Amino acid sequence: MQWKLLGKLENFLKVFNLIMAIFLENVMMNQMQRKLTGIDNTANKMEVNIKEELMRLALRSRSNGVPEETEKELKVLSESFQRKDARVRAMFEVLASAQVVITKPAFISWLKDKQFIAVLKEADIETANQAGIFECLDADMSGWLTLNEIYNGLMRLRGPVAKSEIVGFCLRLRHVAQIVHGMSD
Repeated sequence: MQWKLLGKLENFLKVFNLIMAIFLENVMMNQMQRKLTGIDNTANKMEVNIKEELMRLALRSRSNGVPEETEKELKVLSESFQRKDARVRAMFEVLASAQVVITKPAFISWLKDKQFIAVLKEADIETANQAGIFECLDADMSGWLTLNEIYNGLMRLRGPVAKSEIVGFCLRLRHVAQIVHGMSD
């Protein structure tokens, strides 16, 4: 009799665990979906915030090689637009077109800037592995980054990894492997 009761209790616990697992999976999926929707809804705001910070940091250091003409053009633009988003976008394009390069030590020093870190955290970009961020953004392994590389990379780093990103990466990698294999034949 006791064994039958224990067997029923064991079956009950198995069913309960299964229900809880399904419930937790649904909660996690809903949370991920809300987070991705939130990231999509704040893309324009984060674009302006990140570009503004990148400009501030690039202009702060003379070692980044911002030409004097570019600085003058930026000053004119800073007084030309009434809307902040339009002003920041225009100024960023001018600065990015100046082909300013950011070295790894300069970028790592940027990651010690509290204001920059606050913007990255607001954008839901993980900052724990600072050297890893640079390596991730430096896709061509040149040892330096342009402002456009930094901006585009940071916007892609926002939020959790999505399944579509992993599948897309695998498909691109397979395509490159096929091209390389075709070249060797």
